[in-house]
Amino acid sequence: MRISELYFLFLSIILCIFLFIKTFWTSIIGIVLIIIMNFLYYRKLKKFTPKSLSSESLIYDPLTGLVNSAYFRHHLTEDFLKAKRKNRPLSILMFDIDHFKDINLNLGYHFGDLLLKEIAQIVSSCIRTSDVFSYFGGDNFGIILNDTDQDCGKKIGERIINKLTSSPIVIKVNKREEKIHFTISMAGASLSSDLETPLDLLNKVRKNLEKAKIQGGNTFIFE
Repeated sequence: MRISELYFLFLSIILCIFLFIKTFWTSIIGIVLIIIMNFLYYRKLKKFTPKSLSSESLIYDPLTGLVNSAYFRHHLTEDFLKAKRKNRPLSILMFDIDHFKDINLNLGYHFGDLLLKEIAQIVSSCIRTSDVFSYFGGDNFGIILNDTDQDCGKKIGERIINKLTSSPIVIKVNKREEKIHFTISMAGASLSSDLETPLDLLNKVRKNLEKAKIQGGNTFIFE
């Protein structure tokens, strides 16, 4: 028998007893006992509820603090349909860190992780709070830009690239400090009449990112 079943069985027994003992003080004692039992029971439930079941742990990446790819796709679907319905612009940016594996191998994974975290903070300062900035895993990031056409999307992308790569990012691990120089491959796409689904828009951005990588990285393609 589970804890919850035992709890309600015991509670039922107490209630039955106090139905037969109808004095003032026994009723007060019964009420107090029931209140205490409820408090202890729900406190125990809260204590043993796995953190992985909370909505925040399912949405946010613990390293970067950004929303994950599942949330990104969910939000993209809503924003895509809304933009289509209201005839509003919508753009997406995606970017990878060029040669990120080499950074991990040469400097260590602690530096790589802290670099990802720093990138998340820098890019967040370049976009609006209403934009959806997501970490997909590895070295891949994505941004949903609502009410943003192609021209504005390009400007935002260029601003992000300049902010990230114009000077090295300083990372400290214990007493060791490294100035990390890197470039990124970035791609963008905007909503157009030939794109019928959110997946069409997402695939267009992915293809543009592949083109940027084929060209050797350090490239921005927005088509």
